[in-house]
Amino acid sequence: MDSWASAFDQLLERRVVLATGRLDGALADRVTAQLLMLDGESDAPIELLVDCPEAELDPAFTLLDVCEALHADLTIVVTGRLIGAGMVLLTSRHRRFARPHATLQLSEPHVATSTQSADAAARLVEEHRRRIGVLIERISDRTTRPEPLVADEMSRGVYLTSEEAVAYGLLDDVARRA
Repeated sequence: MDSWASAFDQLLERRVVLATGRLDGALADRVTAQLLMLDGESDAPIELLVDCPEAELDPAFTLLDVCEALHADLTIVVTGRLIGAGMVLLTSRHRRFARPHATLQLSEPHVATSTQSADAAARLVEEHRRRIGVLIERISDRTTRPEPLVADEMSRGVYLTSEEAVAYGLLDDVARRA
């Protein structure tokens, strides 16, 4: 077994799950499988370490739904970057932290392009806008900021430091220790 696989196995034994890289269907599937496996083993706390500089909307919602369904206590820690659709994870009912040098960005997720007919593409865009509305609503509810303000900040691509994200209401605190 190579050292990387061994390191990941040791993290799982400690009930730590890594979500790093583009949050797409494959990453969401791997992370949700690990979370569900750990949740099924015991109610001991789980830590989810997140560094997703890109995220697709549907996989981000899928991961959020699994996080919300866990029986075990979950702590979500942003260790690097969390941008766009991945921000929905911070609307979770669970504890939310970020490392001191983490970067968070409120930004509108991009719609996946395809070679569909014009009517199909229009329906896709309409559904994408609806899902962005759900993201805005969730962030607004969790932070108590008005939806129009959240929508404006997302359209402008507002960056937040860890401390600013705490003040914004997206994080509970800055995680200063490993």
